[in-house]
Amino acid sequence: MPTDIVSFTWGIIVAAVAIIATGVLKAAGSDLYNWVKSKINPPSATPVQVERNFQPENGKSCAWVTDEKLLRLESEGYTFYLHPTAKARCFRLVRSGNGNQFKEWLLIKPQ
Repeated sequence: MPTDIVSFTWGIIVAAVAIIATGVLKAAGSDLYNWVKSKINPPSATPVQVERNFQPENGKSCAWVTDEKLLRLESEGYTFYLHPTAKARCFRLVRSGNGNQFKEWLLIKPQ
């Protein structure tokens, strides 16, 4: 048993506080890092499926485009139409003549 019980007790208290503070600071640092990361590089919103007869609200000229034409049209200046409430890309599911289902993306035509 230590001879100076007061110093021993303060040592235990300081050690406990240091252990707790280290864990709290580590968790807070991790949370802060994730928050800053999400502000600098926000995750892309998941695309929104819309009805087959969906009409854009902005009055701009838009086109429904299949995945095969997507890269070519983006290089020509087309941009994705963002859903007014979800702020994400819009797509619809359509069926071809043989019954296969595929996605069409709503793009804004360049002016």
